Amino acid sequence: MPRQKKSFVSKDQINYRVPDNAKIIEFLNNQENITQTLNLLLMLGANEYGTGDLLTAIAENQAKLKKLVNAQAEELLKNNQQTIENDVSNVNDESDSEDASDEHRSTNLKKKINLDMLSTEKSDDEDE
Repeated sequence: MPRQKKSFVSKDQINYRVPDNAKIIEFLNNQENITQTLNLLLMLGANEYGTGDLLTAIAENQAKLKKLVNAQAEELLKNNQQTIENDVSNVNDESDSEDASDEHRSTNLKKKINLDMLSTEKSDDEDE
């Protein structure tokens, strides 16, 4: 059967057994006022995770963060894929444009050469 939860009221005291954890022990040993420190930690926890069960709130928060990260990762992948497709399309368009431009220049040059070769007029230098 689950243990009955105690209802706390102002000025209640809590017994706390310090766990065998070097980081917690070092933290507690470095506090000038342990009561104020613990009160502040409790307020920080309540402000960050609400006044419900802390372990449940942390688990729910982690699940939300995981969903958010996954959604953002999917969006980034989609955007990157679209950027790559656009870049490839732009390169192809530029290549096609350059090919068309080269072809146009080549055609114009051929016409000019043909016209020059067909010209029957002699220059002044050739007459002499």
